[in-house]
Amino acid sequence: MASPCLVRLVLLFFLRALRARAAVFIICLGAIAALLLGCDQHLAGTHDAELVYEIYPDGAGHKPSVAMAAAEIKTRLVGAQVTADVEAIGDRVHVKVDKDLAEFADELVHWRGGLAAYAVDPAFPFALADTTDLEMKSEPGSGGATERFYVGPTAAVLKAVRATKLAQGHLVFVERVDASTSRTRVVVDPPVVDLGPMDGVALVKSVDLGRALSVTLTPEGAAAFAEAARAHAGEKVALVRSHSLVETRPFESLTQSPLVLGFGRDIYSFTRAAAVRRVLVTPTLPVVRRMSGAALAPSWGPAIACVLLPMFLSLGWLAFVRQFDRGRPEPWWLVLATFALGGVSVIPGALLESFLQSATPYLSPSVMTLGGQLLGLPVALGVFTLTVGVVEEGVKFLGAWALARHRREFDEPVDGIVYAVASALGFAAIENMKYFAVARMSGTVVAARAFLAVPAHMFFSAIWGYALGRKLVRKDTSVVGWFLIAALAHGAYDTLLSIDGVQTIAIALDVGLGVVFIQLLRKSLRFGAVAADGAEVPASGGRALFRMGSRGTFALLAVVVLFLAAALMTLGTAWEILRHNANLIFIAIASTILALFGVAAYFLTQSIPLDVAIDELGVTFAGATSRWRQVLRFEPIVTKLFVKRGWVLLHTTEGVVRLGPCTPETSEQMVTVLGGYMARAREAPPS
Repeated sequence: MASPCLVRLVLLFFLRALRARAAVFIICLGAIAALLLGCDQHLAGTHDAELVYEIYPDGAGHKPSVAMAAAEIKTRLVGAQVTADVEAIGDRVHVKVDKDLAEFADELVHWRGGLAAYAVDPAFPFALADTTDLEMKSEPGSGGATERFYVGPTAAVLKAVRATKLAQGHLVFVERVDASTSRTRVVVDPPVVDLGPMDGVALVKSVDLGRALSVTLTPEGAAAFAEAARAHAGEKVALVRSHSLVETRPFESLTQSPLVLGFGRDIYSFTRAAAVRRVLVTPTLPVVRRMSGAALAPSWGPAIACVLLPMFLSLGWLAFVRQFDRGRPEPWWLVLATFALGGVSVIPGALLESFLQSATPYLSPSVMTLGGQLLGLPVALGVFTLTVGVVEEGVKFLGAWALARHRREFDEPVDGIVYAVASALGFAAIENMKYFAVARMSGTVVAARAFLAVPAHMFFSAIWGYALGRKLVRKDTSVVGWFLIAALAHGAYDTLLSIDGVQTIAIALDVGLGVVFIQLLRKSLRFGAVAADGAEVPASGGRALFRMGSRGTFALLAVVVLFLAAALMTLGTAWEILRHNANLIFIAIASTILALFGVAAYFLTQSIPLDVAIDELGVTFAGATSRWRQVLRFEPIVTKLFVKRGWVLLHTTEGVVRLGPCTPETSEQMVTVLGGYMARAREAPPS
């Protein structure tokens, strides 16, 4: 894989060897390569299996409805972080899942819930079907027997166990030794005690700072465990959830109340305990029998949507941001080239993140959240900021800097924000292809990524983009300092999303960053183009600023945009909970909301309260400067629809510039200042 430095050298080679517009084609091919090489997940619908289940009555004769069974199965799979389409069709439940996860999903569906206790058989002789990368070891077992087992990388042990079938009356499980190593453990089948979540397990909660789980048993469950402890004194018991061994311990320990399940003392123990808890607290499933299970032919509709929808979403947001730069808009070819460079930057970003996380678990965000506990927030913030914030903002910065920053078109402070956002949205487009594939085009995920994650990427990068553009007029601007602020904001946002119970704060942070984004835009648009040699930069003082627009109108439209985004997210979530497919009704409602969102967003860009800046160089509005030598005359006008609004028409050699709307009082003040500057400009000797 190419390093960031090598990527930049290759890009510069093409940019100098080819005309710039032809280079865009090369860059777009690189963006496609980023998708093919950087996404390790199958696109939705291309690698699926369908499992079909029939629902049976339980021991008490109770048989839930098929719709209720489908809802409970969906909840179980979500708890185990298995993405699947679950649907009740007729009298059966259909589960569509990636073929690689089909066996695991089947185990989860057949497991009704709760814990089972198996007696360990240390003396049982067995051989695995495949011992590649495994080592046989032995240790003293209970009752004086010598226990022989295999140990090795977890993936190798798991593969070998799944391929091995023991004689009836025994089972072999995989038991984790540490973060990367596991061993085999043979037990006697059937279990000594099999506790369901309703008839045996009453409560599951985290203890020992999240390293362990406290399982409170019902009186019936506690009695069953106590009896088993007496009958198997001196032996070991394997506590099992479905087909996953949780812990091996002496039978005598089953008498403790509540039962405490330990998951080790290493840094991974927090995430292991959290993963088991998420599944243990899922509802009891009905008795099911799998009627069929088969691989499905590729369905290219969802796969194409996984590729095209993220691209359209990012381009839509790009068009939204470009509307703010309407005074002297940047050329589309250069904006799109930067967009594509941002997409390509996913490759070095993914490589660097992978390297950091593989170097030490203490740089792995998923580990350092400590299982999503609030306890882990401070350290997770640091890890997310370094591993995700610095890395992702760094490669996005490279995408904006490698081409656009060195072009003559980069001559206005607002250009820093425009090209930073273009790079960020290209990055987000490729990243979303992965998320949409993993989530199987889930309505919840698509809506959340479209209206939370994609704007967040824009807002983060706009922070350092503002500094990149500001450096045109303020040479002492510290781009590094602003970059670190962006990385911290990125890290904080991801941290809040990863900690249980504080996700709403992440949404608030996103909205807050949106406010900051508007303020940075307003400040950038107070300046026009700057000469390449740095001449004619406005002085730091002495500029007269007059606010245009209406804060009330802008705030109202912002609320409308937020409301429509929330409505679309709610619709996607509700539709998924109800397990409806995206039918014509859903598409019609979603399209209507999206169309209204687009209209509101357009008028939002037109109503942003911008400033008219008047100084010795000329009049600047919306990022475009009219030099005094270009100004012919000006005239104030007043319009009235619901309220009186003032305007100033600035007649220049290049056309008429409408300065406004504003209050009539503001327009009068602006006319006075314009008159003074015009008089001085005409008295000044020609340059």
